[in-house]
Amino acid sequence: MTGQIRAMEVYDIPRVLEIEKESFTNPWSEQSFLMELENPISQMLVLETDGQIAGIICYWMVLDEIHLLNIAIAGEERGKGYARFLLHAMQAHAEENGSTSVVLEVRENNERAIRLYERFGFSQVGRIANYYPEDKQDALVMRKEMKWTNR
Repeated sequence: MTGQIRAMEVYDIPRVLEIEKESFTNPWSEQSFLMELENPISQMLVLETDGQIAGIICYWMVLDEIHLLNIAIAGEERGKGYARFLLHAMQAHAEENGSTSVVLEVRENNERAIRLYERFGFSQVGRIANYYPEDKQDALVMRKEMKWTNR
């Protein structure tokens, strides 16, 4: 896989919004992305392939924990390993900063994402009833404890 991961910039928002709309029933708004770009604990990365944004990831670094907020891959780019590539970038950043765990919420019926997270070492640690307001679906809370071999 070829691609470059870089920090998201304001000028990326139109393409990022396209990816959001094709990925989620309740996509983030332009204002949400602008707020995250200004948030000092937020990390927003894009994956570019052939000069086009193919995916995004957004996470917070809070003390020694990472909270994954958003990961999305453009429809035509799915199935190429790009989500794993973005998760590896997040994990490398976590290691650089001494984070000890990563937590996320995922729709209970998003089997593809759940399998990806499980392959990445996440396990379910909880459930939040009616987390997604548009369809009253539960969220599974998943967590991964980071174990660094060089410590």
